[in-house]
Amino acid sequence: MARVAGCFAVMRADVDGNRFELSDDGRSVIAIVEALGRRGESVLDLVGWPLDEPARLLTLFGRAPMLGLANVFAATTYAFDRPLMCHRTALGWWRARCAGAVILDPQSAARILLDAPGRISGEDREHSLEIAELVQALFDPSRFVAPADERRRVA
Repeated sequence: MARVAGCFAVMRADVDGNRFELSDDGRSVIAIVEALGRRGESVLDLVGWPLDEPARLLTLFGRAPMLGLANVFAATTYAFDRPLMCHRTALGWWRARCAGAVILDPQSAARILLDAPGRISGEDREHSLEIAELVQALFDPSRFVAPADERRRVA
């Protein structure tokens, strides 16, 4: 696995919704990691979580679809028939030594997960079902039809 998080810092910030802005006199103290691109080299965004709300995911720019994006496409992630582990929180991902991924932007992440070369797991059954529903939501089942008459079927 790539297991790359880039830089890590704890800083003051002002939080607004799911975004943060660094500020010397910010009201929140947040842990921050770099969200790296598909190859684990370029920085797409900064991702943070308030120290007093570790389950809350924040981004500086809103550009990164996932933390651990490089792990989604790394062959070693799926070695020995292991699935890609999607963590609910950035802190959980960090504690797992940056193995797996964290969904930041569900719509963008769902499109990426469609291209994952192996199986995908959530932290538990409920989380796995949530991730599967994200991907299923990309397809409108009514677009898939069967011929009304078997004679019309193309061979």
